[in-house]
Amino acid sequence: VIAPAVLAPSPLPSAGAPALDNLDVQVVSSAVWAGGPSPVILALSGPAGRLDDTSVRPTVQLTASDGTPVGSPVQAVPVQPAGLTDVSYVATMSIPSPGPWSLAVTAAPGVMALHGTASLTALDQGGSARIGSAAPTIRSPTIDDMTGDGMTDDVMPGDVMQITTDPMPDLRLYRTSTGDALAGHLPFVLVFDSAKFRVTSACGKALTMARFLLDRWTTVTFIHVEPFRYAVVTDTPVLDGTLADPQLTDVAAAWGIGADPWGPRSMPWVFVVDSAGIVRAKYEGVMGTDDIDVIVALVTQGGS
Repeated sequence: VIAPAVLAPSPLPSAGAPALDNLDVQVVSSAVWAGGPSPVILALSGPAGRLDDTSVRPTVQLTASDGTPVGSPVQAVPVQPAGLTDVSYVATMSIPSPGPWSLAVTAAPGVMALHGTASLTALDQGGSARIGSAAPTIRSPTIDDMTGDGMTDDVMPGDVMQITTDPMPDLRLYRTSTGDALAGHLPFVLVFDSAKFRVTSACGKALTMARFLLDRWTTVTFIHVEPFRYAVVTDTPVLDGTLADPQLTDVAAAWGIGADPWGPRSMPWVFVVDSAGIVRAKYEGVMGTDDIDVIVALVTQGGS
């Protein structure tokens, strides 16, 4: 369940009805980015507990550290992923620069409006594929590239060793290329991660998360791409270069994940792309399943 893409504005409290400062605001997003329309996932709670009302349209104002408003307030979209009782509120914020910022949030679940604040740190997008921009058109490798016959039902895990270091790969992650998804106007989740070549403690965990979400979002395309170049020697993937200085694949380089300020060892990365081919969200390093779950619900059911 998700609110329609076009929402009627919720009126702000009148001067005669001040908002009560008893709204608890939690920023759920594990990554919020400066320099683009970055989604900020919020969990809101009032005196009666968590707000799980899809009719509530919170108003979110970005403020500087001294409380000065920055830009115009935006209206958050309520999102309730299928099968969940929790409702999240997603505000798409244009944050001018990286660093610490604050949010002032007003919500009216009843007659009286509630007010609360929260802090967040906006990250520098650097050279990575930018939120709100068209996704890179480079094509990721698929099972068919390995077999050459279009027959993917009887592929064995070893057949895809040249495109994944996962010893027990979920072949659904390698059936569709990014180019095919873009051409077919399919929303997709792109995961750059490595099961074998782990340059951070988070490596491998995004791939595990993708396996879980595959079963949850059966109509959404999930694509895994190895970020680093390697060769298969006998039956073992051997890294080009070293873990201290790994060499990116062409696909990883095209998505800009090795660019400053992050560098090629900033793994893993996850990008969420909508049916129009626009990058709607991205995450680096440690990320939560709730992040992807909410954003996928947003982009697949018409949220904007």
